[in-house]
Parts: sequence; structure tokens; C-alpha cells
Amino acid sequence: MKFKLINRDVFHEYDLLLVSAGGSGCTTIHKLLDGKVRKNHTDDIDYLKHLSSPEQNIYLMNRFKSVIYIYNDPLLSIISHYRRGWAQMQHKKIANASDLVLDKINTIEKLQENTLKLKKEIFGIQQHFLNWVNLSDKRSNVAIVDFRDVNDTIIVIESLFEKKINYNIVERSPKTKNILNGLDKKMVEFYSELDKSNVDKIDKLKLTRNLTRVS
Repeated sequence: MKFKLINRDVFHEYDLLLVSAGGSGCTTIHKLLDGKVRKNHTDDIDYLKHLSSPEQNIYLMNRFKSVIYIYNDPLLSIISHYRRGWAQMQHKKIANASDLVLDKINTIEKLQENTLKLKKEIFGIQQHFLNWVNLSDKRSNVAIVDFRDVNDTIIVIESLFEKKINYNIVERSPKTKNILNGLDKKMVEFYSELDKSNVDKIDKLKLTRNLTRVS
């Protein structure tokens, strides 16, 4: 008796992977698209929403027609994780395994102290951004969007799926801004410089964006 063996190369096929470092508005975009497109789960139960890198096996074990990376102000995004009480868990999600420094980021005061001391971004949010930017450089089906330019974000989604998206953007929690106001000016300046550099990269990528409509 002959057996026909089927060896699948992927677990799931998605129209879209929506990914971010968290605290960037990704959940807002997810909720706008719930039930409209085949995408990764809004609540991250499939561990794809904050995937640290496209090099991870879980990324390679699934297939995505398009990828949209949601970027936002990196310092405000980080602060939002401390405000909600899961900064260390988010650090574990987004940082490369070799870059985990839980003892240096377990409080926002520790993060600030060690960031200024080492003069480097240690939470992992910058490397996370670069991991996905590098994929965007290589693949035409990957878009990096800045949530603060929400109109561009919506245009990308509408052009991909030919669906009209109605949205109302919720402002950040006042508590996040209060925490920001309590940080050292040097810490704010450090992340501001990173942000400017990242936005420049995103603007350049817009010029070469060539996403294929998902049918």
C-alpha cells in the first residue's frame, strides 16, 4: 500500500501580520481590522504581535502576504509598559535573547540610570525597530508606518485590502505624560535623537514602498 504524505511548510497563512514593539497604537489598528482581514491575533495569543525579529522560527513557520510594522515615539511607548506594569515582560518579548538585561530595566529609574550610564538603548525597542526595517529593505510586502502619521497608516491598509476604515484615535494616558515629565532631560533627549533618526528611515522607505494589493 502506498501512502501519500503531505508535508506542510507553514502552520497558517495570513493576509497580514501587524507587528510592533508595543505601546505604539498597534492594538488600535488591530481592532479596526478585526473580522475584516486574516491577520494575527489582536490579543497576541499567537505570540506574533510583538515578535522580536523576522528571523524567529515562529515567523518562518507561518506565511504572511503583507507585514505592517507600527512605529511610534519610542520613549512614550516604553513608559506605557511601565505604567501598565509589564515592562519586564515586554522587554523579554521584543529584545533579542542575547540582549536581555532584566536587572537593568526592572524599574524606569533603573532604565534611565543604565541608559545614561551606558549611553545606549537597552530596553530593546530600537533593535526591534531595526530588525523589521531590515526586513522592509529586503521585501516589498513590508511597510513601516508611524502611528503619529495615522492618515498614512490608514492609507496603507485601505490600499492593501480595498476596505474603507473608519477610525477615532484615542489619546495617550495622562499618566504616561506625567511619567515623561519626571524623567531626566538627558534621557528625553537621548530617545528624541533616536526617534528623529528612525522617522528619517521611515520617510525614505515610503519612497520605495511597493505593496501588492491583497485579494
